Amino acid sequence: MGLMDMFSIRDIRSIGKGYLGAEVAKMQESARVEAEQKKFQDELKANETSDIFRDNEKNKNKAKIEAEEKERLKKERRNFLVSYYSVPLNYVNEHIPEYALESDDLMKMWIADQEARWGIKDWSTRKMIHGMHDGENGGVGMTIPEWQMQNKSNRFSKTDAVNSLKTNSNIPDASADVVTDNKKVKKQINFNGSEVFFGKPTHAFSQGKRFIHESGGDPIWVYQQEQTVGEKNWAPEFYTIENDKKGNAIPVQLKDPAEWHDVTSERGKLLMNQHHPFLESAKSMNWMVWDPKTKTNNRISGTVNTYTDKKEKIVIDGGDPVWLNSIGLKNIYHEAPPSAAPMINNWSYDFKEV
Repeated sequence: MGLMDMFSIRDIRSIGKGYLGAEVAKMQESARVEAEQKKFQDELKANETSDIFRDNEKNKNKAKIEAEEKERLKKERRNFLVSYYSVPLNYVNEHIPEYALESDDLMKMWIADQEARWGIKDWSTRKMIHGMHDGENGGVGMTIPEWQMQNKSNRFSKTDAVNSLKTNSNIPDASADVVTDNKKVKKQINFNGSEVFFGKPTHAFSQGKRFIHESGGDPIWVYQQEQTVGEKNWAPEFYTIENDKKGNAIPVQLKDPAEWHDVTSERGKLLMNQHHPFLESAKSMNWMVWDPKTKTNNRISGTVNTYTDKKEKIVIDGGDPVWLNSIGLKNIYHEAPPSAAPMINNWSYDFKEV
């Protein structure tokens, strides 16, 4: 008996319909699950995109706030440098490197570098004695910022023009000199760093020593001179510092050195006690003196003499001769240096021990 004999056509249709229905239901359920998964994935991607967008916006806002704060701090540092160096804002903008404005530490490092480079703290306000060079427009009598600002807008150099003409136009040297009216001049001397104030290094003098003569009299200050510039290899000869007829300080070799004795030696102490019995002690000192006219601090040296009655007397014995002459102490280097008075040329000064 076959299958067709066992079931009627209606039964077979009923079975087929149930099978197909189940298959359709399965397919529908699978499609629904797939749609749900797709919806979930789409929502997940949308949320991720939204989170990324939100994070990006947050980071943009944060970066903007940080950039604004960075610029605010830079502005504060610019204003500080304007006040600290007594210079206009455009000097800070044009001549102070950007990195020096990035942080307080970098700014302090730059300030320290400038003090080391120029040799003094008030380099931005002190007038240059020698300038950047000894040629025209070298800057003598100007401050460093004044010279830098002037030369930023005026950079023409006849020497550069002549050299360019000779090199680029293949013109003989003599012809180029004629075309540009270039006249041979002496070789220019350049001054670097602290040399703009103090000049080229010379044979330095040692720290002073006080000598007293066999016959007594006031002690004098004597110095030894370097044999090699910068080496501090002192020569055996002693010098006193005196003023020439023009008022310039010059070294003068000590005559009859065997007749002079260091006041700290046994013979020197004996002579001091013999000729200066009321002098109890003499202490060498250094001070910084504020000059309200030039608005500069100036280093001077001297001695604080203490006597047996406990009275003290300050004796100035050294310092920058240019500045000392400017305040009226032209005889500062004489063997009997003047005593410090409470007023010099009608302006008060303040001793600050250093």
